[in-house]
Amino acid sequence: MGLRTIDSMLDKVDFFIDNNTDKIAKDTIDLINIPSISDDKQKIKEAMNLVLQKGREYGFNSYDVLDGQVGVIEFGEGEETVGILTHIDVVDAEGTWKFDPFNGVLYENYIWGRGSMDDKGPLVASLYAMRGVKEAGVPIHKKIQLIIGTQEEVEWTDMQEYVKNYQLPDYGFTPDGEFPIENREKGYVDVTFGFKKVEAEGEHKIIFIEGGQSANSVPSGAEALVYGDLKVLEEKLKQYLLDNPSEKIFFSTHDGFGVITAEGISVHSAYPEKGVNAITVLCKFLNSLSLAPNGGERLVKFIVENFDGDVNGKKLGLYRESEYLNGEYMSRTILCPTLLNTEDGEFKLYINMRTSYGTTKEDLDKAFNSRKEEYNYTYIYNNYMEPIYISKERPFVQAMAESYEEVSGLENEFILAHGTSYAKSMPNILSFGPIFPGDEDFCHEKDERINLERLITSTKIYAHTIAKIAFSPASFK
Repeated sequence: MGLRTIDSMLDKVDFFIDNNTDKIAKDTIDLINIPSISDDKQKIKEAMNLVLQKGREYGFNSYDVLDGQVGVIEFGEGEETVGILTHIDVVDAEGTWKFDPFNGVLYENYIWGRGSMDDKGPLVASLYAMRGVKEAGVPIHKKIQLIIGTQEEVEWTDMQEYVKNYQLPDYGFTPDGEFPIENREKGYVDVTFGFKKVEAEGEHKIIFIEGGQSANSVPSGAEALVYGDLKVLEEKLKQYLLDNPSEKIFFSTHDGFGVITAEGISVHSAYPEKGVNAITVLCKFLNSLSLAPNGGERLVKFIVENFDGDVNGKKLGLYRESEYLNGEYMSRTILCPTLLNTEDGEFKLYINMRTSYGTTKEDLDKAFNSRKEEYNYTYIYNNYMEPIYISKERPFVQAMAESYEEVSGLENEFILAHGTSYAKSMPNILSFGPIFPGDEDFCHEKDERINLERLITSTKIYAHTIAKIAFSPASFK
């Protein structure tokens, strides 16, 4: 079968997808309507069952492994396996939304709801891409696997176990980033700092402090329970707000304690400059008080002195002047506080980092250790993943590039991923859409939504990629 044959088959694939636009939207909305937040095992199971059921309805082999932690929908046979890595879990929905975040709607050609862009819409797009290839009768010489995770937004325990226990695809992509092709991806690091809580006296004392909902989202809310003269505390806040009128900080009381609440704007932690971090807003005010040295004051001081107004690690000594390394655009390291809590006799701060090429673990240790004595903290890495790079000359990458250009009509470029994705969980996986150049990224934000027309275009791109690779008996490694 020659080029003309595969082209005619791609036309059939596109025809199928165009005629199933309504079903793609409906399947996406059905998934959105299940609030499968990462720690809700019951809803995760419900969402997974729905996806696997759809896979079986569409004629695929569908099953789950690791007690439902990972789902697999597959078809075809061959010596090589193409993997498409997606996830069913979502972050929580903060703030006031235009529509109920877990009651998806199609409005003004956008599908609205939590997970529409990250990653339920792209999951459905990938499923229909497979379905389009199957329904068009494209001869298959490779196995195609849609691999569905459940813990992408948190600790990745699902993929860690899957990698240990199952045969991995030879290559593939995750629809959990940006177009054209993200062949470079920043590292991903989570660090917890612990400040031991001790007995101490002072004008005001931090008893409890918390903030944030997700390790990879800029927090929209944070609050502290403060002991001391409440009238003085309230007056100091009033004066602080006169001096800082743009800050959203509120005072209330609870059981004889003052409650200081700060509001911010939540965005994805890969782009903290686009939001307002409620943790730093709160800590800047607390740092203006005469605080008892009980550990809370060291936490507050550490946040203000090292993270306020600095998302690139300048204050920590992690800043690099150049955004290029060996001629490749690498951007800069991004870091921001995402979670605060008080437990086990400690005030705890959670920092999320997206490390650029050239920033090593040794660099991080040097920065953190150089400040241990001043702030008297401990720190541990919860996650540490190196940056990734895949050559644009690889055959499967070239097939992706060709598919992107012929479907979108846009010129392909190889770009750097600022966020992180399951691409780091397995070798030879890279991020591939669904966000097009110039389009807004609504991941992890309130009013998350995805343009239906863009979703359909993404579906065709993924289908063409699958068809080009699977149709050929040749290796695409």
